Amino acid sequence: MCTSVFIGKDVSAEGTRILARSEDQVGTVHPKRFFVKEASSQPGRTVKDTGEGRDLAFPLPDVTCKYTVVPDYTVLGDGDYCSVCINEYGLMISATMSLVNLPEEYLALDPLKEEGTALREANMCEPVICQARNCREAVRVLGDLMETYGSEESNAVLFMDKEEAWIFEIYGGTSWAAMRLPDDKVAAIGTLVMLEWVNFDNPGDDWYVSPNLKGILDRLPAQVVREDGAYNITDTIVPGQRTPLYTLRIWRLLQRMAPSKVGDYDEDAHYPLLIEPDQRVSVLEVMKFFGDRLEGTGYDVDLLPWEEKKTRFPAGDTNQSASHVIQTFEDLPDRCCQLQWLAMANAEYSVYVPAFSGISDTFEKYKTDAKEDGLIDEGFYYLCKRIWALAVTDRDHLGKGVSRFQRAQEKKMFDQIMKELDPVREAYRVSDAEGDRYVTDLAARMAADQYDIQLDLYRRLFFRHMFNCDDFIEEKKNFEMEEI
Repeated sequence: MCTSVFIGKDVSAEGTRILARSEDQVGTVHPKRFFVKEASSQPGRTVKDTGEGRDLAFPLPDVTCKYTVVPDYTVLGDGDYCSVCINEYGLMISATMSLVNLPEEYLALDPLKEEGTALREANMCEPVICQARNCREAVRVLGDLMETYGSEESNAVLFMDKEEAWIFEIYGGTSWAAMRLPDDKVAAIGTLVMLEWVNFDNPGDDWYVSPNLKGILDRLPAQVVREDGAYNITDTIVPGQRTPLYTLRIWRLLQRMAPSKVGDYDEDAHYPLLIEPDQRVSVLEVMKFFGDRLEGTGYDVDLLPWEEKKTRFPAGDTNQSASHVIQTFEDLPDRCCQLQWLAMANAEYSVYVPAFSGISDTFEKYKTDAKEDGLIDEGFYYLCKRIWALAVTDRDHLGKGVSRFQRAQEKKMFDQIMKELDPVREAYRVSDAEGDRYVTDLAARMAADQYDIQLDLYRRLFFRHMFNCDDFIEEKKNFEMEEI
């Protein structure tokens, strides 16, 4: 049940376009990696679906570009799931966001493809990111792949380059729609069909749709159509209310950005995809979104009884595997214009670490691939997961201090990155190679520093956790982790 956030550049505090996503998994432990794939000019290559028992491979063009990837550990066995990728042309893709509310009536008209024969969340990123140069080309490439292979799943994909951002929703086995996201709005995107009004007779520059979508919509029981002939895709495909299980986190994120417009939660509400925020939204605030557990509302999941708690899914769900926040700097070269902030494991108690997209390598602890269960794994993911596992056992005595510490670390790194922008520009004025070398070294140093800081935090947190395992802990609250 992933969740995405878009902030247009006209309403962001830094003046940068922002796309962010939290990746949720079925299990609580789901490790991720982060590394670079090099450009290649060897003809005849393919990208294979690496899931167990699958042999589907997608042909690649003779020349493919360099890109970064954040895939699963191979031990998980269900494919790469490259949740976020950024290439040397300045294009980023954020994928693996399931759409859970496609009704049987729709899927009967456009059935999903047979397992092992088509696109799915695990395999769709790399065939696009290795060749597309911008959002519109990415829409075209993914649309062509849909035409050739179709899809096994209903899901959504987000694209962003120096000029614009797009959302691409896949509904059935062959049908889809894509829309440009406007720079004067924000969006909270859940695992639900979200796109609204499109005029199929005149879609303009802001929409692309599959050739068969209108015909499928016309065969559904009821169509929601305006006087100008535009169809509301969501209300036509999914009539009536959206699922409260998923709309609560959409409401919460919208409420954090535009409280004057959203109001109290309404289970019957149809929350819009796009809204104008009350004030400019900072990238540091977006980082906090994915640790949100509805605290301060009547739906705080840590205070609810079990029967109600299991029907509420906050953005800071315990099943997060990683989350990313991407900023676009339009005045940087294409090959380095995207800044990725990556938090391994659970954002609530993890830390976002930056890396510009021009990097040619990543910190070694990001590349660790667990062989079995990760109990002796030294990778960045498991370090962050261990910190979370300790903090979550005692949110009052331990968690609050950990969260304050991590947010302070993010602010420190943000300030450092802002100071590095001019040196990054200067390095790229010298040459692309010098620029890439500079940002690779910068990212490696910041990641290595944070790894050491997080390791020290884990050790002290583990000691404090042992210290607090005491029948008389209520008498020792002065030992809470005010300063970790």
